[in-house]
Amino acid sequence: MPKIVIAAFDGLQRSQVSPELMPVVSELADKGVRFEHNHAVFPTVTRANSASLVTGVTPGKHGLTANKSVYRDYSSTGVVDALIPKLPEINNLTDGGLLFVPTLGELISQKNLKWVSVVGGTSGNAFVQHPNAGKYCDVIIHLEFTNPPEHHSIITEKFGGWPKKEAPAAALVERTAEVAIEYALGELNPDVLLVWFPEPDTSQHAYGIDSPEAQQMYSLADANLGRLFESISDSGEEPDVFVVSDHGYSTIDSVVDVHAELAMAGFGPDQGERSVVVAENGGSVLLYLPTKNNQLANDLIDWLDAQEWVGAIATDITAVAKPKFASISDFGLEGPRSPDVVVSMRSIETGQPAPLERSGALLVVSSEPGRTVVAALLNCTTR
Repeated sequence: MPKIVIAAFDGLQRSQVSPELMPVVSELADKGVRFEHNHAVFPTVTRANSASLVTGVTPGKHGLTANKSVYRDYSSTGVVDALIPKLPEINNLTDGGLLFVPTLGELISQKNLKWVSVVGGTSGNAFVQHPNAGKYCDVIIHLEFTNPPEHHSIITEKFGGWPKKEAPAAALVERTAEVAIEYALGELNPDVLLVWFPEPDTSQHAYGIDSPEAQQMYSLADANLGRLFESISDSGEEPDVFVVSDHGYSTIDSVVDVHAELAMAGFGPDQGERSVVVAENGGSVLLYLPTKNNQLANDLIDWLDAQEWVGAIATDITAVAKPKFASISDFGLEGPRSPDVVVSMRSIETGQPAPLERSGALLVVSSEPGRTVVAALLNCTTR
């Protein structure tokens, strides 16, 4: 039985944890410690935050900078959506170097301990939790794959096909708990177990923040976490428990097609020396200049600074750096795969850039409920 359980609720906000709707988590918090001063890393998207959760460092240091980003050691111009099968491909090509630093799974393996994840979220979220699990005695379980792969057919034969991820994701929440209880605990015997529920993220994307559907789903996930604890308690064990979430939400007022806007202004991915590669991530946009052209950087920054949908701008390009712009290192994105320019979409509520909150060396965009921002492309909420 596990010595440590990490329970993740995708997209859960602290304000949603109450005795009425989440009695299991509320009781844990009352008996333990509530971390009042915490926040997601920037950009506030799932896969970057999942990697930070298991490495303890910011995205620039671990190398998975966003849900969509450029991996310069893989391609200088291709935008990668951090999902299966692309992430394993990059991990193989870099000899296990998808992440630049060890994960918790790797670290505890050095102490002869075992990590198991059961993830009802995205495939990228699951894979980055332990990209090299197959080299150890650890296991990552997801509805699309397992690492190592032989567990996938065993789970399918035992439980049947995984439910589709659709809103509300009730069946997937229950299957995630079922596999965690009957397979992860019952057969794999981990020392550290991470269970990642896909709610309330799935329902909040579909129905809105704190919608009745979302409330039902995080209450259901809470109840299934209770089932997991009951199974552990029946064995006489009492593990240490961490309850975490990867991000909050901002409500989207309007949508900007950043690719089209840049193309109309003469900035695109196929412009030779003046190429600009765009990776949109909901309320933020990462921009890459493959040729490191200083004149292009000046033109691009000047144009961005004049756009109504642009809020905060960050860059470490010396030729264009000004006091009015933040530094990419302030955002925790400085590293071998860091973008050249970062844009945070403008807050419509105030008409000013979305506020930047500093904690230590980390600068992040606030995503409190009720704040309205412009989103890049077709994301309905930040993810």
